[in-house]
Amino acid sequence: MGAWFVLGRRGFVSANTPTPTPTAVIVPGTTFVTYRGHTNQVYAVPWQPHAQHLVSGGKDDKARVWDAVAPDGKDIYTFIAHSGSVNGLAWSPNGQYIASASLDKTVRVWEATTGINLVVYKGHIDNVRAVAWSPDGMFIASGSDVPESKVQVWDANTRALFLTYTEHTGGIYAIAWSLNGQHIASSSWQEVRVWDMVQPAGKTLNTYSDHTGAVHAVAWSHDGKRIASGADDMTVRIWQAV
Repeated sequence: MGAWFVLGRRGFVSANTPTPTPTAVIVPGTTFVTYRGHTNQVYAVPWQPHAQHLVSGGKDDKARVWDAVAPDGKDIYTFIAHSGSVNGLAWSPNGQYIASASLDKTVRVWEATTGINLVVYKGHIDNVRAVAWSPDGMFIASGSDVPESKVQVWDANTRALFLTYTEHTGGIYAIAWSLNGQHIASSSWQEVRVWDMVQPAGKTLNTYSDHTGAVHAVAWSHDGKRIASGADDMTVRIWQAV
């Protein structure tokens, strides 16, 4: 018969009761996966919407689709159709397709798990640094380097050009659609421009120029009211979008 012991003044515990296993505490900043599939610098790594795949691309001219399986990741597909560095990547909203922007002056749209190349967009005449898919999946926006310095919005299926935004004077480093698809924020040297995708399409609504270096990242808040931008000046700034 098991013995019983007094546990403070609050009750009793059996000597035969198993000791509970301590719950592991995950320290912030813990590395779960280190993916080493690339052979040169990595420039982009977006996560698949509502799923577990990632795609990464960079200076080795490749885009690699992989799963975040510890410790090294699990390769799904490697896209090798580009002849220059892969500078920007964007998933379609349904997570089935990827748009990749490259130094070879093209944007390619391909199936994420088979690599079947569905579209090759050749509308730019310079290095394409940035690419973003519209929330409804109909359009892709891509931005080029100097001296072209343009954002082109085109049909994701037919490649038909819908709009060319020409207000930037420097290379386009990042593009982000608002979640309602009505506005685009595009970044360049020391500035972010917010412009309309509804009538009149292409109209500049706001120019944010508080950064003192090239702005490499932009992101909309979920309510569409604010934008976060990160730059070479070592700051991230949050500001009113329109």
